[in-house]
Amino acid sequence: MRYLLLFENFNTTSHLKGRGIDTEKTRVIIDEESGDTFFFLYNLTGQMVGYQKYNPKFPKKGQNSKNLGNPKDTKYYNWVGEEDEGKKIAVWGLESYNVSDKYMFITEGIFDIARAHEAGYPGIAVLGNDPTPQLKFWLKTLPQIKVVIYDNDVAGKKLRKLGDYSFSVETGKDLNDLTPEQAKIFLEDVIDKIEKVNESNAYSLEEYNSYITSELGKYDLRPAQINQLLDFYSDEIEDSFNNGQFPKIFVDKIVGELELNTGGFPTIKIPNASIKQLYYL
Repeated sequence: MRYLLLFENFNTTSHLKGRGIDTEKTRVIIDEESGDTFFFLYNLTGQMVGYQKYNPKFPKKGQNSKNLGNPKDTKYYNWVGEEDEGKKIAVWGLESYNVSDKYMFITEGIFDIARAHEAGYPGIAVLGNDPTPQLKFWLKTLPQIKVVIYDNDVAGKKLRKLGDYSFSVETGKDLNDLTPEQAKIFLEDVIDKIEKVNESNAYSLEEYNSYITSELGKYDLRPAQINQLLDFYSDEIEDSFNNGQFPKIFVDKIVGELELNTGGFPTIKIPNASIKQLYYL
């Protein structure tokens, strides 16, 4: 009851509407007494495999926080069924998806992807920023161009590995922090950038490698390390070039696979090499 005092006149439906969820169009269950809202999670077969319980009256704590007597007494609580490989693949927003769509947006949170739905774009929330190999494989079976909108922080950048393209809102904000009008403009701009890239992908192989070298230089890598990476990925870079793929896609692939950042050397290993091994080059 300690959390309810400030919410005596709180209207859950209006609150959800302000965050992009129209309860007349979106499948949710609202417990008016507790203020809980339940979003149902599905896999690609249409099987319901879990839910997210949302209640803004509770603090935003990790569901396993030792400070909580009941792990459900938190702003976001997720439950997903299990199978032999671990947690089942579970996403929210599949009702927006059509196999004929050209693009699919991907975000971490439900309210972020709800902004994309408001703007008329299909997309899913994957409810985490560290996707499993199963989820990555599952998304690769879909024919759409995957566009990740990630939170502009270290944790959020992990999500980029799911996309063919990845973009972020300005530092300190996510997609749901924008108004519906701002979100629509932002997403239209994202699509416009992708379309222009696809229309003007005219590089020589030398320019292609130069672009990748320049972009990798923005991360915590020495010149010798970058050269080692270019050598290691040389065959894939050439294939990417021959297939007309924009070089930024390949840069995002390297950054995602090695978890590169701008605050220290990565520790993840790639076959036959480790960035740590190149530290003194």
